Amino acid sequence: MRPYHSKVALTSRCGDHVRFVPGALAGALVDNGTARPVTSSGRIREVELNRSAATHAERTGPATMNGIPATRFTRRTRLEDSAALIYEHHPRALDYE
Repeated sequence: MRPYHSKVALTSRCGDHVRFVPGALAGALVDNGTARPVTSSGRIREVELNRSAATHAERTGPATMNGIPATRFTRRTRLEDSAALIYEHHPRALDYE
């Protein structure tokens, strides 16, 4: 078994870069069957996911809406020379269907 690099690139099935993960996590993904190493010589520097999360992810718990149709993503902005705060909402958080 080849050793893993300390920082391994995690890519999707279509070759898009998802993120960098530690080598131990990449090894666990390969051992679990979730990912496969991309062929390279020497240390493994890239692994590819076998399935996409959009079609094969499992929900970890029930959906909680609490009367709000979406999760609110907010950003606090402090006005210059003032103690006032402005809360800006992400456009997706206000998208009501």
